[in-house]
Amino acid sequence: MAPDHTRDASTATTRKVEIEDLYRFRLLSDPQVSPDGSTVAYVQTRLRKKKNDYASNIWLLPLDGSGEPVKFTGSDKRDYYPRWSPDGEQLAFISTRSGKPQAWVIRAGGGEARQLTKSKHPVTDVVWSPDGRWIVYVSPVDNEEDKRRAAEGKDGKDGKDGKAKSSSDADSEAREPGYTGEEGLPGAILPAGEWEDDGDEEAGAADKGDHAKEVTWVHFKADGAGMLERRQHLFIVPSKGGTPKQLTEGDWNAAVPRWSPDGTQLAFLANQETDADYFNIQDIFVLPIDESGAAGEQRRVTDHDCHIGNMEWLRDGSGFVVFAHSRILEAAFSTNAQVWTISLTGMKNRLTENFDRSAANIVNSDLRSAAGELRPRLNADGSVVYFMVTNGGACQVFSVPAGGGEVTQVIGGEREVLNFSVGTDGLAFVATDWNTPNDLYFAELGGEERRLTNVNADIVPQLEISMPEQFELETAPGVAVEGWILRPPDFDPAQKYPLVLEIHGGPHTSYGYPYFHEFQVLAARGYVVLYTNPRGSQGYGQAFSDAIISDWGGVDYEDIMACVDHVVGMGFIDEERLGVTGGSYGGYMTGWIIGHTHRFKAAVASRMVSNLHSAWGSGDFTWRLWNFEMEGDPYKRSQLYLERSPVTYAEQIRTPLLITHAIDDLRCNIEQADQMYTALKVFKRDVKMVRFPSGGHDVSRSGKPTLRVERLQHIAGWFDKYLQPEDGSPE
Repeated sequence: MAPDHTRDASTATTRKVEIEDLYRFRLLSDPQVSPDGSTVAYVQTRLRKKKNDYASNIWLLPLDGSGEPVKFTGSDKRDYYPRWSPDGEQLAFISTRSGKPQAWVIRAGGGEARQLTKSKHPVTDVVWSPDGRWIVYVSPVDNEEDKRRAAEGKDGKDGKDGKAKSSSDADSEAREPGYTGEEGLPGAILPAGEWEDDGDEEAGAADKGDHAKEVTWVHFKADGAGMLERRQHLFIVPSKGGTPKQLTEGDWNAAVPRWSPDGTQLAFLANQETDADYFNIQDIFVLPIDESGAAGEQRRVTDHDCHIGNMEWLRDGSGFVVFAHSRILEAAFSTNAQVWTISLTGMKNRLTENFDRSAANIVNSDLRSAAGELRPRLNADGSVVYFMVTNGGACQVFSVPAGGGEVTQVIGGEREVLNFSVGTDGLAFVATDWNTPNDLYFAELGGEERRLTNVNADIVPQLEISMPEQFELETAPGVAVEGWILRPPDFDPAQKYPLVLEIHGGPHTSYGYPYFHEFQVLAARGYVVLYTNPRGSQGYGQAFSDAIISDWGGVDYEDIMACVDHVVGMGFIDEERLGVTGGSYGGYMTGWIIGHTHRFKAAVASRMVSNLHSAWGSGDFTWRLWNFEMEGDPYKRSQLYLERSPVTYAEQIRTPLLITHAIDDLRCNIEQADQMYTALKVFKRDVKMVRFPSGGHDVSRSGKPTLRVERLQHIAGWFDKYLQPEDGSPE
């Protein structure tokens, strides 16, 4: 049945969504159920308008419904990544209250938190040993230049309080540890990290980056992190406090530390080969750890033939359950992540080989906090593996027997599960849907589901949030493309409305059911908003994702335009007032579309790719992404690279174009915006560029709050200028 778009008197007290409502939402993330299953710890984040930053705290909530949520940590900075001690008596977490992210510990019954680490560099991935005696974490280590300058007394700080600035900090605002954008892990706002106010002392020359930097790696930079000058390694520290010891060393990065169930071994992921930058490979290594916390000789478990994204030990200690695939040349979610088990001898059992979906969350949203670890999780006896799956426009939780068997949906619905934790009798999870920006839920195993929080109860009931209408369109024989429209809250079927087409990035991600603030803002301003998952999107099977390999601007363009025709055919769209916008790959497609049709009267391209040839060498990992997507580098396939570059068709563009881009975007370098802007200016087209001073590739999701608001103001203003009549009402 079609949604009812009429409103009665009961809605008279509501109002339309506004851009600055962004500051009013509270966002939840990273639920962690206590060992006894009685309590869930989670992170609540808010955007602060006056301070122009983010603040996050850890909250506790009894799962039996016997109490209200309690704010457990009171820092005005960023507390996040809560992890229970094995006996449930303590919580370790990461905080910026002393400056850079450091590990802290607090008793579960309350009291003062104590700082466990005072590392010169940020701390990530805090993990308790099974007996609770040790905590392992990941942190960068000094490079040779750091050591030389320290010896000469030029580093400015000794870093003992965790406040010293590193030379890479000035390159870009740091993201939360492990953060990447839509081409890596799903984008998220920044609940923690290294903002300007995280340290109060005056920076020295090395802190400001005022010296030359030597580059020898292929992958020498990363969006949100800047220059990658240091390797990351594992450290161990007594949980009661003490001096940390470095466990791993070498010219490679260690990640994802995992204690064995008996506490005698520590597994981690690394690629220790000299050609590591050239392949999407991660191996499992195992380190023996003795009673004193000392590491023995490491051993590689896997055969250096697959990508492993995350892992967990099997409960009996015989091996691991992992998210993995074998396409080692791909770079960003084009390949379905599968659930495998890998024994300590390296034997693989592909549990979801015939399940044609990816064990990952790749659904886009612009209103969520960092999710936490997206890892496989086991039930208490280790017989069942739980994992998230991008399934069309939803992210849901599925399970599979650890020994092999049928894949089963555990948590479904038209929503995006952001993360979950397995308790003794159910799953605690954070989810978002079109009308619920973020909340916490509990699903009993084989039983009922309960909503545990209503953190935005003071704002959501006030808002006239537009409900998405899903449709499915056959765009080619055997090809079904999913799309959605949002109608304005005061929609009148007798009127004609302007339409804004939104195109997601990736390209191998998806749109779907989460609340999306940008979409709701546009709908509130009188636009019908159309968003689709054309071929190339994830969530519809491997063949659907692979359909655009060597064909960007081909079948994806056909799918998108077919969906536009479909919605125009509904009868309430003014075909003379069509707009198009998107970011990253969506910015690429925006440029491509207006270079191939004059149907659109206004366009906004954010963090765009305009020239595939130059983007190949100017992004952080775009050379590898393009090599896979275009099946070769631009030196071997130059004709394809130029033929499929939007800037090649700049002279044909007549649509007024707004380009928005952050100057520190290291994924799609600012030169991509400059090329399209310059070309259009030389051709005397209607074009404007907005350059953000910071925020990187994900300024729309994790940039400073004022920049996120300004960005939406620019986008809405551009469409209002070209698509809305002077009185602002539909024709």
